Amino acid sequence: AQVRAAAIRIAPAEMLAELCTIKDEKEILVLAHLAIRLSGAHLPDADKAVAELLAAHGDNALVREGALTGARGREVALAKAVAALGSVANLKQTGPVLDGFATLISQAGKAGPFEGMLEIAASLGDRTNLRAAILRGLDQSIRDPRSKKAVSLKTIWLNAEPASLAKLKKTVTDANALKNLVSVTARLAWVGKPGAPSPPKVIALTKEQQALLEKGKVTYTNLCAACHQPHGYGLDGLAPPLVDSDWVLGKPDVTARIILQGLGGPVKVGNRIWDLTMPPMGMLSDEDIAGVMTYVRREWEHNGSPVDAKFVTGIRKQYADHPNSWTADELRPPTKKGAK
Repeated sequence: AQVRAAAIRIAPAEMLAELCTIKDEKEILVLAHLAIRLSGAHLPDADKAVAELLAAHGDNALVREGALTGARGREVALAKAVAALGSVANLKQTGPVLDGFATLISQAGKAGPFEGMLEIAASLGDRTNLRAAILRGLDQSIRDPRSKKAVSLKTIWLNAEPASLAKLKKTVTDANALKNLVSVTARLAWVGKPGAPSPPKVIALTKEQQALLEKGKVTYTNLCAACHQPHGYGLDGLAPPLVDSDWVLGKPDVTARIILQGLGGPVKVGNRIWDLTMPPMGMLSDEDIAGVMTYVRREWEHNGSPVDAKFVTGIRKQYADHPNSWTADELRPPTKKGAK
């Protein structure tokens, strides 16, 4: 089993089509490595194979977690594929998988994917147990057993009350699922919802700023995405997440200094310590740096202010004599309150 698992792990891309056809494997270790490899391929045939694998073996934590590791940014699409295969016969397998996908999406707190999972839940008809699994995953308000305080969750702003939510309110009857639905609904906000707070202010970009953002997207894709990933959630052992990071959304001079001269760990991002090194990217033009900064400050449902090339030019001149990569202590972790 260990040899087969290793073979799957090191198999070249040309063998992905063959990996997708593996159906009769019984060893959990091999299946877990297959789930990791296929979910990280980001190809339609591989996603289909992952969904089938999860529908057959999703009750096993190793297989399930293996698939979830490569699913970031595609949770809704994969959850939809698994839900399509879900039935009474494989509820034991598909229920935990849908719960897992919903949990990832709830933890990320992004409107688009969250609404996508609600749509899947509302479409399940009489497959009430699968719907309950999704609602259970989306409801992250469960108290920490070690604390008397409820978990603080970020409010998710939608453009309007989703039709899927209204449908769920009419169709969910199970007591526990109803409790989950109430918690999920309380976390959502939209203009006109009774008791909703004031919506966050998002300043529209000018035509020039939007063009700079698009240029920054290309720079990010070519230079940054391999480590920080297209979805911005980073990669274990390689790069921390950028999504909702104070290092991205805080004081822009800090981000500019990191790009220009690099950053040496350890550094705290969210609740985790990363002891890695980001190489300097000072060879980029001021416009390129401004573009990629604007991109990461507005992508992934961020609403940070844009950055222009003149600002980066000033930072480059101000710290031109700094000889080495920055440390977290030198930069002092920024806060969103300090953003300009």
